[in-house]
This record gives sequence, C-alpha cells and structure tokens, in this order.
Amino acid sequence: MQKTAIKVGALVAVIAAGGIGVAQAHIGVSGQLPAGGSGILTFGVGHGCEGVDTVRVRIAIPEEVTAVRGLTSAWGEGTFERDATDRVVAVTFEKADARAIDDQYYQFSLRVTAPDAAFSTLYFPVTQTCRTPEGVESETLWDDIGAHDDPAVVDPAATAVIFPARTLGWNRYTVPAEIHDLEIFDDARIVWAGTAAYSANAETTALIESDPDVDALEEIDAGQEIWVLY
Repeated sequence: MQKTAIKVGALVAVIAAGGIGVAQAHIGVSGQLPAGGSGILTFGVGHGCEGVDTVRVRIAIPEEVTAVRGLTSAWGEGTFERDATDRVVAVTFEKADARAIDDQYYQFSLRVTAPDAAFSTLYFPVTQTCRTPEGVESETLWDDIGAHDDPAVVDPAATAVIFPARTLGWNRYTVPAEIHDLEIFDDARIVWAGTAAYSANAETTALIESDPDVDALEEIDAGQEIWVLY
C-alpha cells in the first residue's frame, strides 16, 4: 500500500476538485443502497415513447428486496401490488392526463431494504406506458438483465448496486465476485487494485494514463483486495 499511497498523494488535489459523472440507462437509478440496510432509490424516466408523453410507470421489485416504502411523487402516491405472502412485487405511479409534447423528466422514489450482499446488483424491470393526447397508449418493457454495454441488452432493466459499508477516506475491501462494470465506483475519488487504478474523474484518469508505473483498472477479480477513496 505504500507505493499506492505515494501515487495517490500526487492525485488528491485534482481528485478533490473534480466532479463525478454517472452514466445512466433509459430508466436511470440514483441513490445509495447499503448491504443489509435501507436506502432511497430514485428512478428517473428521461424520455417518453418516440415523442409521446409517459403516463404510467410500473417498477417491479426483485425478490431479494426485503422491504419497500413509497415516497410521494409529483404524480402522487404509488399503488402497491402484493403477492399471497404480502410481499411487495411492484409499485405503479400514474397520472391522469398526457402532455401534448414529451418534454419532461420524471422521478419516482422508493425506500428499499437490501440483502446483506455487498457488490451484488439488483434488477428492477420497469414497464413504461405512454399516451398520446388522443388516448392511444404504447408500452415499453425495460427488463433485459445484464451489463448495459452488452449488445444483447437492448431494453435494460433499471439496476442498483449494493454497496458495502464505507467511511469518508480510504476503505479496504475484498471483492467476493468479479466486477466488470466499474461504474459502481463512479462516486469514489479513486479505486486501487495492486498497481492498477480507476477513476470516473477525467482529470484523474488522465493522470493514471500518463503514469508508466500505474495500469488502468478495467475489472476486478473475485477475491481481489481493493482500496477505495470516498
């Protein structure tokens, strides 16, 4: 870690000043979800259906989620669907009238409790319904499972990664399973695995690429120890 610490020291000033960019799918998800704990996830609907306004959003809840509570949206409260065991299986938000044009960004939030499974991914299939002012409805099901850069994933489900416990500053983790999508660390200042590093910050990435002693971290192997600076 000594060599890593020296390298980081040269980057800290740039990292502290830089912003973090977050890539989102068609149905984006923001928020922190701690392993074994609860957090608020906000689902963002950035567009309608080929220029037609969105009027209904149904969010399916994965079985791994142990509890769900709704937050009132701009459209009002969500409608809960439950199975025979009283588990919440979906939450639907709906508005009465469609806008004449598709020019709004809609957000819907849920407080969910995650399993104790750090670094795993929860998939939330979302059904988006749009309606023309004349009353013609169309539907898109965002339910493809897999990495968003996988060409087989056409209509990706909304995803949320379960984060391990963290503190401000350096955190050491042993990753239980392979991590191919390092976007889960986009809110971190930098991630180190051996002599390889990753950062979502463009200036920090440029410093990583310019240092001959540092490799670009592209994926993390199962069982590998990493250091993450938040």
